[in-house]
Amino acid sequence: GHNYMKAIFEDKHVKRIDVRSREYIINLSKSLDIYSEEFVADIDSNESLEIISSSHKEADSKGVFGTPTIEFSDENIKVGGHFIYMSNEKFIKKANYFYS
Repeated sequence: GHNYMKAIFEDKHVKRIDVRSREYIINLSKSLDIYSEEFVADIDSNESLEIISSSHKEADSKGVFGTPTIEFSDENIKVGGHFIYMSNEKFIKKANYFYS
């Protein structure tokens, strides 16, 4: 999964390639040697689409607008790819240690 996501992020954000098409996803999976009929079946399944849609709606309801985002157990602390929002002072001190 790491190489797949890395390739998508690089293509989208560095090379400015449109990564939204089915054709792009299939070609990428072939280039990374992870292509399979099961992979294509998952792309085409309504169940996968419903999971993605549900996750998107949940993220949107929580104010998440970018990836990656991590939600901690208190549901108030989110660390995103382009932002850091923390409401817990103790955690902020720990985060400052790791980010400095």
